Amino acid sequence: MKVLAVSAHPDDETLGAGGTLLKHLADGDEVFWLIATAPDPNDWPSDLVRQCLAQVRDVAAAYGFTDVFELNQPAARLEQIAKRELIERFSSALESIRPDRVYTVGDTDAHSDHTITYETLMSALKPFRREFDVKGIYAYEVLSSTDAAFGWQRHTFAPNAFADITQHLERKLDIMELYENQLQPDPFPRSRESIRALARYRGATVAVQYAEAFHVVRELLHRH
Repeated sequence: MKVLAVSAHPDDETLGAGGTLLKHLADGDEVFWLIATAPDPNDWPSDLVRQCLAQVRDVAAAYGFTDVFELNQPAARLEQIAKRELIERFSSALESIRPDRVYTVGDTDAHSDHTITYETLMSALKPFRREFDVKGIYAYEVLSSTDAAFGWQRHTFAPNAFADITQHLERKLDIMELYENQLQPDPFPRSRESIRALARYRGATVAVQYAEAFHVVRELLHRH
């Protein structure tokens, strides 16, 4: 199986689906990573840009991803890019990967980069545009973005699928620590303790120790 993890920013994939991606890798699946944005050197300090680029390399190596597709669109300014240009960039990556399953940021998040990434991805994945079958698309939650939208976003994250990540949680937390400029101290949302607490809560929902939660966007159950 070919699996694609879609991030608006590096760290989304680990916060939202890190344990699930590790499960896929343990099962021998090919896992690809698509990152929509990168810090623009004109907007961000050069040392921070270098750190972010190094973190992408370290995280990709830690997972053992088959390949990484960096679209390098300006972080926090994705709304300024023409939609057609974004769709073309996403489509090109999708044609190269031809994934069977996609995990992505959703449209219920507080960060506009997340919602634009999701909307662009879904436009690029319209079935009539593709010559390959994507059998499942799943939106994940991102601490400090999905939860931050509760109460004012047009709709909220409603999980209806779960992955048991009990065997992979510690590795997920270790990989998250590679994001030195994103990991936070307790009790902030991106602390090890908060990530563990969310996984425990989602696990309790389905009677396992730790889980990640997803909203099923589209799923092909059978094909004749």
